[in-house]
Amino acid sequence: MRTYPLGDVSKFYAGASLPIGESFNGQPDGYLLVRVSDMSLPGNERTLKKSQRWSATPGARSATCPAGSLIFPKRGGAIGTNKKRIVERPCILDPNLMAVEPTPGQLDGDYLYHWFQSFDLSQIANGSSIPQLNKKDLTPLRLPLPPISMQRKIAEILNHLDTLRAKRREAISLLEDLSQSIFRDMFGDVVKNDRGWDEHRTLGDAAFIVSGITKGRRAPNGPLRSVPYMAVANVQERRLDLSAVKEIEATADEIDRYRLLEDDLLLTEGGDPDKLGRGTLWRNELPECIHQNHIFRVRLREGSGIDPIFLNWLVASNRGRSYFLRSAKQTTGIASINATQLKNFPLLIPPIKLQQDFGARIRHLEQCKSSHGEHLSQLDALFASIRHRAFRGELWSIQAASAT
Repeated sequence: MRTYPLGDVSKFYAGASLPIGESFNGQPDGYLLVRVSDMSLPGNERTLKKSQRWSATPGARSATCPAGSLIFPKRGGAIGTNKKRIVERPCILDPNLMAVEPTPGQLDGDYLYHWFQSFDLSQIANGSSIPQLNKKDLTPLRLPLPPISMQRKIAEILNHLDTLRAKRREAISLLEDLSQSIFRDMFGDVVKNDRGWDEHRTLGDAAFIVSGITKGRRAPNGPLRSVPYMAVANVQERRLDLSAVKEIEATADEIDRYRLLEDDLLLTEGGDPDKLGRGTLWRNELPECIHQNHIFRVRLREGSGIDPIFLNWLVASNRGRSYFLRSAKQTTGIASINATQLKNFPLLIPPIKLQQDFGARIRHLEQCKSSHGEHLSQLDALFASIRHRAFRGELWSIQAASAT
């Protein structure tokens, strides 16, 4: 596999102080004034098409990169975001950005983009208190370089897979938006209760609410055995993250007391304000599991008149969010709720048949999302495998062998 130093097949641009410019309103000529924050604007996910500011005249030569260049953060914590974008038009870069322009006829721009995507910028940055990326850090990096026609073929394959992955992610996002729309259409504004639903009961009237097992507690009496438990990191908004499930030693009595059953609602007690009251339903994802003390288990009483899926959505709605933020104990950057506050959560109770209809529709959409998620995982694995083989030289060696 032939490799070349990146500096031999590209040109580098370092950012500089930006001119004042003016607001960018789609001007077809001139130069985009690009800051790190512009990389996150909607529509700039892979190629950078717009910015907040614009200039009719170029900036410093070293900071004015042409269309087709690859830009990325070069200073501070932004390096860790690992963002890389291909610019669609000439840009002037601020001091926190750097660009690489591929040499025409030697290095394809899309091929360069995918090669950059295969490694983490923070692993290249120097180890000072404020991470930095400089030209000297990048020019020695050795780039696998097949003929330009093969670079374009590899980039075409990876671009196609990337497009399929983006479409799957978009489909999942649209299904989530549809779920939100169904909730609003069926139940109205749940903060104002503009449909006049019954709201004379609290969550404590309808459910048993308990906190979970405490890590580091005094060793209990009796034989212990290891059992999985749900921690704050596992409980996300209307989903579980089971990528890392920890275990704890517990007695048979503790396991029985904190055991999770299907349709239990798991809610986080707090931490960061965005974790406040975050929750999802337990669907027997594991054969046996208990929950940590920073997780509340909400188990509906028989005949409560509440559907568990509707309850999960109600608690996660603006009604739940505003109640928790209003009721929580807050210190600097930290907010938490206790069992009493959770029991006092004001329910809103539409007819049970309407709640159940909503639950059935959400289950169907969740099945669709799960199917898309499985396909996305397969595409992610295929993409990673092909990219890995491409930059090890395996794909073009196969191509060369087939041509002989």
